[in-house]
Amino acid sequence: MRVRFVARDLATGSLVEAAVDDFRVFNVDCTPNTVPGDLNGDGSVNGADLATLLNGWGSTGVTDIDGSGNTDAADLAVLLNNWS
Repeated sequence: MRVRFVARDLATGSLVEAAVDDFRVFNVDCTPNTVPGDLNGDGSVNGADLATLLNGWGSTGVTDIDGSGNTDAADLAVLLNNWS
């Protein structure tokens, strides 16, 4: 994670003042999705994931679970095998 604050005035002879008050990060979760077929990252494979897969049928991207370059029956099989 990167947080950047910039305060500037490009005019000559000016004074720039800035402050950041009460900056907090409450939760950071960088745990990767470890359940093949959990397309929405909610921790379980269910109907929502099935709907996402079917909407992506024939395309590449997150619905291509097996990395073959196409969302197809093999991806559906992975999803169904991990159904919870």
